[in-house]
Amino acid sequence: MPRLGLILIIAFVLRIAVVLAPLDWSAPDSIGYEAPAHGLVAGKGYCDTDGHPTAERPPGYPLFLALVYSIHDSKRAVGVAQALLGTATVFLLERLLRRRRPEIASRAALLLAVDPISLGLVPYVLREALLLFLIAALLLALDRTSGWKQGVTAGLILAALTLTHSLYVLLGPFLIIGGLVARRRVWPLMMSLAFVAAAVGAWTLRNRSIGSDQLVLTSYPVPAGELWLVSESTNEWLHDDPTTGFQELHFREIARLQREHPGDIAAVKSELYARAWANLTHEPLTVLGRVARINLWYWLEVPGSVRITLHPRLWLARIALIPFQWLRLFWAVAAILLLRKRGELGSFWAELSTCAFLAVGPALLLPIPRYLSPLTCVIDALAVLGWTLDRQRRLTVTATNVAGSVPPSQGVGGGTLNAG
Repeated sequence: MPRLGLILIIAFVLRIAVVLAPLDWSAPDSIGYEAPAHGLVAGKGYCDTDGHPTAERPPGYPLFLALVYSIHDSKRAVGVAQALLGTATVFLLERLLRRRRPEIASRAALLLAVDPISLGLVPYVLREALLLFLIAALLLALDRTSGWKQGVTAGLILAALTLTHSLYVLLGPFLIIGGLVARRRVWPLMMSLAFVAAAVGAWTLRNRSIGSDQLVLTSYPVPAGELWLVSESTNEWLHDDPTTGFQELHFREIARLQREHPGDIAAVKSELYARAWANLTHEPLTVLGRVARINLWYWLEVPGSVRITLHPRLWLARIALIPFQWLRLFWAVAAILLLRKRGELGSFWAELSTCAFLAVGPALLLPIPRYLSPLTCVIDALAVLGWTLDRQRRLTVTATNVAGSVPPSQGVGGGTLNAG
């Protein structure tokens, strides 16, 4: 425990240092979360900047912000709260590994504590820090509970994840499939889906009361817009690279369609779906190649890489982060291969199911590196495990070779062994 305490202190101090750094941590998406949070604190309800009821963002993260703003209304207060969340995530990861892999628990916790990608989530008013914490909590709940307790605990956390990011409605089914493959009892996970359905249903009923029957109502036509952009993305790098103007031009076209069909988001979606389908049918290999390229950058790049590159002082950070990211992925893949060779993949079924979800779920929906950042705790754990298993394998091979080089009739000092 003293070692864990020191790791938690390191984690918190580093995160607070990032929050207090004299840098601009603003993000364009933040207003969509801040407005309803401020509305809730002011007693005006879940509303936008104009005071109108909104469902532009699901309620999970704005509710978290409202809790913070009720104590102190500032971006820095959000950073401090997320520094605490990040530190708690480090603690949860150590507890998750302590029983199954005690030899890597502290190392994995230390890596997450100093991981620059997890540190980068802290100062922004964005939901990824909360998602990272919830994923770690879910994995710990799946590891330490069983039966109806697992169903209730996992169900509540999955519901929170879904109400924070609607894509996470798919995580439960991925976990069920992973559990079946690993030959685990999945009825608690099937039970947990009832909590997700109840959360989604409640939010949908609320949205209907303001004129929408969608889980997420936004001025952007989700997911038709993403599918269309993916099918036409000619960028060699990330889709939001401003040097090409690709994203800006396509956003202008979507805005034009919305003006052409005022208040009829279904018509805009229909047009964008038709365009995406036409691109796929006319040039299937080209479109699939674009999807593959976008998903490659999704894994190989780092969150915020475009902004980091353009920043006058931080562009060097990306140069340092790229090899770190690739090294983490290398050892994480090594862990999966070594676990498979040892017949131990089943012990990490929940972690691998979560990896599969975040690999497949956003695959067609214009995935950006930020979407992968909530998987940081799993990637760090697998990376440390891969390095440790490989080191153990090398030591075993070396010991075997040394033992094999000593004649069986001789002892360590070279003397003859007597049979009696």
